[in-house]
Amino acid sequence: MSSEFASARLPSPGAPGLAPEQRERMIQAAREVLECHRVLHRGGLTLISDIMRAGQAAPAPFEHYPPDDVIDHAHHAQYYYHAHRSEEEHGHFHCFARILNPAGEGWVPVHLGAISMTHEGLPRALFATNRWVTEEHWLPAEDTIALLDRFVIDHAAPSWPVNRWVTAMLVLFRPHFEALLRQRDRIVEAFQHQHPEVNALDDQELEVTGQIVIDIRAWLAELANA
Repeated sequence: MSSEFASARLPSPGAPGLAPEQRERMIQAAREVLECHRVLHRGGLTLISDIMRAGQAAPAPFEHYPPDDVIDHAHHAQYYYHAHRSEEEHGHFHCFARILNPAGEGWVPVHLGAISMTHEGLPRALFATNRWVTEEHWLPAEDTIALLDRFVIDHAAPSWPVNRWVTAMLVLFRPHFEALLRQRDRIVEAFQHQHPEVNALDDQELEVTGQIVIDIRAWLAELANA
């Protein structure tokens, strides 16, 4: 992975302090995530193989899987899987909320965060990126955080278990996505201050603004014991 990705690690948020109702939602989401892993693995599949539907060992660099992304038009949510990094990960899911463009040009994506996957098809880390990476409609962190609850993929195409898994991941790791978005804004602001001659949001020297390594079962245990 890029040096930015490796060097911008954040500590995992803790479960103490979360409201009991939120912890219960997150525990239910963890069970959903693990159930999606179970049913796919029983069929000899992984999250990656099911979303790619091609059987190849490695996706074509930067190509979206599926080609037109997965979009829930009722909930205005969107995601896709792709790969373009090093051997440390297989690829990653980019997740978006869609909002009406203030300029009146239809719906535009707002990047909520990304899920990095191992070569075995399991989640390894979450990360946030600079604007140019996904060509998103940029919103400040707090406005983006307010869109997290809108990320719901409530249909079966192209993969029902992957759709349910991605939806549940953003519930299960809500504090992590919040932390990454706030860190993203701090990093972009600092970069802009250091490089006033460029537009930080479009500068390809700044790619990944932070990552958090995750362990689903450890996080579930922490939530259950908080």
